[in-house]
Amino acid sequence: MKSSFLAALLALVMITPAFALEKTTLSYVTWNADFGYIMAAVDKGYFIEEGLDVELVAAGGGVAIPAMISNSLDFSGSGSTAISAILKGAKLKVLMVGQDRSGWQLWSQNPQLKELADLKDQQIGVISRGDSGEIAMRYLLMKHNLPSNYVAYTPLGNGTGRLAAISTGAIPANLMVWGEVEKLKTQGSLAGAHLISNLTTEFRMVFNGLASSDRMIHDQPDTVLKMVRALMKGQTYVRSFRDQSVAMMARYSKSEEKDAASDYDHILPAIARDGTVDASVRANEVSLRSEMLDIPSSSTMKAQDVFDFLPAREALEELTNEGWKPTP
Repeated sequence: MKSSFLAALLALVMITPAFALEKTTLSYVTWNADFGYIMAAVDKGYFIEEGLDVELVAAGGGVAIPAMISNSLDFSGSGSTAISAILKGAKLKVLMVGQDRSGWQLWSQNPQLKELADLKDQQIGVISRGDSGEIAMRYLLMKHNLPSNYVAYTPLGNGTGRLAAISTGAIPANLMVWGEVEKLKTQGSLAGAHLISNLTTEFRMVFNGLASSDRMIHDQPDTVLKMVRALMKGQTYVRSFRDQSVAMMARYSKSEEKDAASDYDHILPAIARDGTVDASVRANEVSLRSEMLDIPSSSTMKAQDVFDFLPAREALEELTNEGWKPTP
């Protein structure tokens, strides 16, 4: 009996390394619908399926990107923020796109500001200068053939202070995500306000996504592919199962299901179909951000210096060939 037990124990020890999970780190900004694909990768066990033990770090792009540059973070969900850092010289790449449309809406409480053309020289409330809101606004201006300096920007910060400032109506127009709009409506703080533009329906851009360092991509390509595969599984799950995804989002964000459902329905059209964006979007991202950063045209990078979608394409091909499909 004793020898049988020892033999079984030895066999277990010998096979354990084959199932050992690889430790890695990934940042996300907050548990809202924008990061549903990361929630799903955790909740449905996709990270574990891919052999990863992922330590999740709650951090905005302003914290996560420097951490990745210093090699203290492996991956970041702040792919949009990474683009500007890359253009300033950071050795990073955007590997995957979570949402290929902006989540922003442009609202005003001024009845005289009814459409985009009315906003000439007006202040637009954003979280911070150069954030995804300002970038989205610049996309909107470009689409409507208006100059980039057509409006000005007022940074309001994040959180309740910003929403309180928006409630006063002191800023002529403000960019808000859907959940913020609903919150202020519930509070009665947007009475009389009107929507100028739903940027989600206007154009494509890199709203969020996965970024990592050139070092990680070069030294640990298998880890990179596993991370992308897990997140693409999560992306597919969220797109495929509304009710289950809403319940999951409510749990992670500690919100009511009706609010999670509203967020889900708003971001669903923005979920990137294959984790990438096309060449025209990549070129626009580089051009607009370079202009914002005052980078001379002679020093502007090429899109391939910013984006590396090879792992996303490889992951999609593998999952397709395997016939992988999510289950509820």
